[in-house]
Amino acid sequence: MRTVPAFAQLISEPLRGVEIVSEAAGTDVKREGSARFFDPKDGQFDLSYFLENPRGFLPIPIVVTEPAVGYGGGVAGMFLRPRREAGDEGWARPDISGVGAFGTQNGTWGAFAGDASRWVDGRLRTQVGVGAGQFNLDFFGLGSAPTSLDEGVRYSLQFTGALAQANWQLAPKSPWAVGLRYVYANVEPKPRDPPFRASPTGCA
Repeated sequence: MRTVPAFAQLISEPLRGVEIVSEAAGTDVKREGSARFFDPKDGQFDLSYFLENPRGFLPIPIVVTEPAVGYGGGVAGMFLRPRREAGDEGWARPDISGVGAFGTQNGTWGAFAGDASRWVDGRLRTQVGVGAGQFNLDFFGLGSAPTSLDEGVRYSLQFTGALAQANWQLAPKSPWAVGLRYVYANVEPKPRDPPFRASPTGCA
């Protein structure tokens, strides 16, 4: 009597798995045009299909709300390039390139670009990136006198940076790899204006 429920459960588990697979296969319909960005069931905006089938361009907005640099914004673009060979997970990771820039009210700005790609059946992995920009900031409290807390110094941080990396997988499906990485970073602080006295509200 006790073996019947166990046997019934043993039969029902594979059948439940078949139902799930069948449902997933039924929804795997190729979409084109704007249909790639909407769920076919509820019609809502959905990027999952686009990311599962990477091909093309994906814009990414940048919103800046930091009071130290003011309101601002920008945009970044991610370019997805599909690969034919499958990776260790059984599917091919896309090669990704990106570029973007932003700016704010007080003249702060930045720009960057990068790429992550795989070569030689995915065994050679490369990453490169560059960036440059300038942060315009105010500093209070330069000195030991109490009045220095109301005296601000305007300065800029000009920065540049770069990254280059390459990894070589020792054998197919091996968790071990060897590689090299080069990182460059340079930050130069520079004064912008003569010192100023803050207003009673704390704003220059």
